[in-house]
Amino acid sequence: MGTTFAGPNPWPRITRAIRTKGPRHAAIAYLDQDAPTTLLPLRKGDVLVVNASTAALRAHATSPATLTHYVLQSLARAGLVHPTEGRDGGYILTRAPEAITVLDVVQAVDGTEPAFRCTEIRRQGVLAAPPEQCRSACGIAKVMAGAEQAWRASLSGVTIADLGATIDLAGLKHILATPTT
Repeated sequence: MGTTFAGPNPWPRITRAIRTKGPRHAAIAYLDQDAPTTLLPLRKGDVLVVNASTAALRAHATSPATLTHYVLQSLARAGLVHPTEGRDGGYILTRAPEAITVLDVVQAVDGTEPAFRCTEIRRQGVLAAPPEQCRSACGIAKVMAGAEQAWRASLSGVTIADLGATIDLAGLKHILATPTT
């Protein structure tokens, strides 16, 4: 407890921390479906914060309940939803589902900053290049910028109506009708 992993590459320190005894607390910005077993094997007593984006950490929205609240507030601030009050209160869309893209939602929650932030590793370490050799973007930064552009283009081509059309309504009705224990 009390260990902080900061910087663009925390994995070496996380790998060392995995070998420590006792409960560990970890905040990971992105996990794919294999990460808990391959990158960060969790034990009883460990705490995993799923959303560790800068915005979520600033808003203290890292648990499921606070994350939901944070996301809904972010969507409301972006003008995508409007809160309603009363017994049946909740949130309603401010535009037609066909007019709200997945990119709109992502930008409302995570902001518009690029996912990749170049730390200019060419200028670090024993083999550091001088600043005059680093005036243009390196190959990694160029590839990541292209990937970011393609990702955003893909998200802007899908609406929440498109996502809604993929929902198995019969399965959802069955789940909602099943009593919980």
